[in-house]
Amino acid sequence: GFREDLNWGEDTEFFYRAVNQGINISKCEKAVVNWQLPDAKTYLFKIFNYAKGDAESGIFWDKKKGVGTHNIKHLINTIKVLIIILK
Repeated sequence: GFREDLNWGEDTEFFYRAVNQGINISKCEKAVVNWQLPDAKTYLFKIFNYAKGDAESGIFWDKKKGVGTHNIKHLINTIKVLIIILK
């Protein structure tokens, strides 16, 4: 069910379609995830490409909720922070 033409965000697109089809998603409250923040250059590269993947898959805007995807939000917030820092 993953789109093979997407280089970034194919899992986001898959999850987005599953939720919009009414598939019940459960979560594990006790799950532990270890993730380290990458260096700034790697972070910018990743967040830009994930947001690009959302746009390419056509899921950059949720019409029902009237909000952008988390990847688009992260990109916009990162740009805002960079503008403030670089002033």
